[in-house]
Amino acid sequence: MTAPWPSTLAAVLMSLGPGLVWLDYLRRLNPGRPESWARVGLVFGLGALSTQAVLFTTDAAGQLFPSATHPGPSPLDLLFYFVVWVGLVEETFKLLAVRLSVYRRFQEPSQGLMFAGVAALGFATAENAVYILRLEEPSVLLQRWILSTFGHVLMAMFWGYALGVTRTGPLEERRPALVLRGLALSAAVHGLFNWFLMQGWSLAAVLLLAILWRLFLARTRQAARLSPLRRIPRRAVRECPACRALVRRDATWCTACGKSLPQGMEAFCPACLRAVGVRGDCPHCGAGLVRGGDPGG
Repeated sequence: MTAPWPSTLAAVLMSLGPGLVWLDYLRRLNPGRPESWARVGLVFGLGALSTQAVLFTTDAAGQLFPSATHPGPSPLDLLFYFVVWVGLVEETFKLLAVRLSVYRRFQEPSQGLMFAGVAALGFATAENAVYILRLEEPSVLLQRWILSTFGHVLMAMFWGYALGVTRTGPLEERRPALVLRGLALSAAVHGLFNWFLMQGWSLAAVLLLAILWRLFLARTRQAARLSPLRRIPRRAVRECPACRALVRRDATWCTACGKSLPQGMEAFCPACLRAVGVRGDCPHCGAGLVRGGDPGG
């Protein structure tokens, strides 16, 4: 029986709550260059629509491979099911939502991470609405906000970063295999997360999300370093851990966000992003670097 229109609308509006918080965060991954809401909305909508593609695919697969899509009680059977028929299928359609829409307009690697997260949020929002309608219990959002909505963003990180790098990163990093590897990693962690929950190991699922969050932060920093739009100074630099801006090697506070910088941070060449010594040119790429106390740069 189809839910009445007011109930459906209420479910969709409630499910938007968790997604809007993350949308604002993801849209600002590029400080000073926030994405237009039009493109963000497009990918968000395609991510939501991809849930229907997932349902169609799993239904069709269930008719062709009933034993695979209806696993037995064995933990290994369940793990295979969650990795392949849940993780791989869902992550593939989320990837297509980005690849077939805004991918060719990427200008820097961080856009891959951002739009992967946006597509994942669209998918999670549509899922949240379905859960509210089926269970008729809005409080289900609390658990899904903390675990599932957050998890969908982090699980898409691997293929999102790969899309950004293969489109706009250094030429030696533009390998199609990188996207396939990222998709496989996303499917694996997605399936493992669901498997943990099915086994009743909620703490293991939360720990997995914590690890993925740290990897996500590392990926955002690496994507910022690889950006072709990043201003390259002529002096050896350090990276502010708070806002990822490049600052002088001898700086004690960040000129972008104003926060104090910890001492002992490694300096690196702004041209090749490899560690450099105290003075002189970069020993790796030969870039002429201005010394910390000298004018210019």
